[in-house]
Amino acid sequence: MVYRDEFESAIAEGLQFFLQKVPNRALMHYDENGKRCFDGYLIERLRPANDWMAFDFAPGDIVTHINGTSLGQQPDAILAFVAELAKGAAMDVALVRDGQAMTVHISVVDRPVSPAVLGK
Repeated sequence: MVYRDEFESAIAEGLQFFLQKVPNRALMHYDENGKRCFDGYLIERLRPANDWMAFDFAPGDIVTHINGTSLGQQPDAILAFVAELAKGAAMDVALVRDGQAMTVHISVVDRPVSPAVLGK
């Protein structure tokens, strides 16, 4: 679970901010026709690590899809896509960890408002 306000704040900082926190590299291969194909983004580090505990990501994970959409796009298109996700209630991140395909489900929720803020 991640709070919507934190998610939106991270997105608002822009792609460079995100890439500083999640150093990664695109993994590619060539198919039998010599066409370059996208495999996913290899997460090299998560920093600070505590900021990423809610996401269940780990260094070495290869992220391939979000909600069924391939991340084999331009970085700006990916950021716009993730910004749209912030308006939703959840996202499923497909990744490969230690050679095994898996999906990490992340709920995006509004932060609870304390009764003191409501004046009660």
